[in-house]
Amino acid sequence: MIGTGAALVGLVLAALLAAEPAVVLDDQFGRRSAVLPVTGAPAVVVYSDGAGAIEAGPWLKRLRRGSCHVIEVANLVEVPAIARPIVRRRFRAASRVLLDWRGELASVLGFVSGHANLYLFGAGGQLLVHFHAAQDEAGRALFVGLLLEVCGVDA
Repeated sequence: MIGTGAALVGLVLAALLAAEPAVVLDDQFGRRSAVLPVTGAPAVVVYSDGAGAIEAGPWLKRLRRGSCHVIEVANLVEVPAIARPIVRRRFRAASRVLLDWRGELASVLGFVSGHANLYLFGAGGQLLVHFHAAQDEAGRALFVGLLLEVCGVDA
C-alpha cells in the first residue's frame, strides 16, 4: 500500500512542479543555480535545516558514491537577517551548498522541519519520492529501493 500512496504523492508533486516556476538559489559563494526544475541525469536534492544537518551527513556520504547528481540545500528560514553573513561564512569550508533563506524550495516540495529531506528525481525531472527520517520503515524501504535502482547507491 505504501508504494501506491508514494506513487500518488509523486504524481501530485510532479504536477505541481510542472506548474511552478524555477527555484533559483545562491550558494555560499554567491553563485546562482537552478534547483528546480531538475533536468538531465537523475538527481537527489538533500534539503535540511540546522537540526536535520546531522541526519544529512551519512546520506550525503552514500549518495556521493552513486551515479546521481547530488544537490545540497540548506533551509535557513529561521536565521535572522542580521546573522546571515555569519551563517554564510560557516559554509565556506563545506562542499557547495545552496542557501534557501526564504523557504522557496520548501514551498514547492514540502519540508519536514528537524529532519534531512531527500527528494529523488528521475532522469526526466520527475519527482520519484520524498523521504525524511520521520517516515516509517516502509517509507525508508521504498526510498532505499528506488535509490539503489536509480542511483546505484546501497543505503
